[in-house]
Amino acid sequence: MGTPRGQAACNLRLLLDRATASERTAGNIEPYVAPGKRANSLLWRHLRQRDNTEFIARVRECLIKEGVSEQAIAGCLRDLLDAPGASLARKQGGRHDFLHAVAFTDVYGPCLAIVRVRLSPGSPARVDEVGAKVVPFESPWELSEYLEDWWREFGVRQITLPENVPARTVLWVGDPQRCGYLDVPGDWQARLRTTVSVVGMKFQPVVAKEDWRVRRGQLMDSAELAVRLNGWSAGRAMLDGTTLGETALVVGTVGSSFEALHTEVRRSLVEFVLDDAADDAGRARELAPGEVVYHRKTGAGGGSADRFDEGSSKPCGCGKTFVIFHNADKASKGMARRYSNFHDSDVQLKHCPKFPKCGMYAVERKPTR
Repeated sequence: MGTPRGQAACNLRLLLDRATASERTAGNIEPYVAPGKRANSLLWRHLRQRDNTEFIARVRECLIKEGVSEQAIAGCLRDLLDAPGASLARKQGGRHDFLHAVAFTDVYGPCLAIVRVRLSPGSPARVDEVGAKVVPFESPWELSEYLEDWWREFGVRQITLPENVPARTVLWVGDPQRCGYLDVPGDWQARLRTTVSVVGMKFQPVVAKEDWRVRRGQLMDSAELAVRLNGWSAGRAMLDGTTLGETALVVGTVGSSFEALHTEVRRSLVEFVLDDAADDAGRARELAPGEVVYHRKTGAGGGSADRFDEGSSKPCGCGKTFVIFHNADKASKGMARRYSNFHDSDVQLKHCPKFPKCGMYAVERKPTR
């Protein structure tokens, strides 16, 4: 018997967007979750007609035992119960299981609070089980892993997106089972699909030349990002001469494990979907005199501006001296979003001489004399 399909509002951006909500909420929790109040969460729609004073006290006690500070407790409670960053539900064996989570900042740093509730049907519903857990986290891809676990546990199928925002598509090119990767599970496509789904994108795999021949036009029109598996030579030939090929993200190392590949894919996709926030002018930083930063392109962004990774002080392994990049309008727009002084006369955009076979860029500011 398969896992019952559940409902979810489960998206990395949603979880991160609510990360500071608890800091804006103070005072008692009761006014936010009073009986009869319009419910924002799946859980509270089942509980809103009952007196939940005792239930709220139980959740609060669980959070305090997990170390949540008095300063953060009210906001954390409110978000967990009525405005969670992640909300999942399913019906199993006549009972309802719920999982709510919120990212917040407490006195000791960024944390993820998780509450699980099991209800029995009735009027009003009866609370059978309550549990809470609080864990620290350091990076958004850690949150993505939690979302993936919950997505699978609750049998979620529907991607959660903001209103009026169409789903973007990731074109995956390659089959790790035929390219020399180790310990590849039989459900590798399902695992990657889940990783793509929790960041709010659709997964379209191409694992054979015939797939590409039949669906090329459709995939070219719908895909925003191509992820090409290193080691599958046919993949490069398929994408050569296409816009997707120019911005394709190449992942994996032949001979490594699928787990290592999956981790790389997760981090790359999280970086890609959060890059819009990194593009905000408020986050652009100034390139220091003499500083050189090397970037790989991760995709084509909005407004015809290329997206790039976070950058590194290490160049590619080609061993060549980088040359000035002329007529690179999209790349220049992308770099200008990252560096506030990119258009100054002492800043240059460069590329590896093996471009486009090597997709490494460099942005360099001349030293001060």
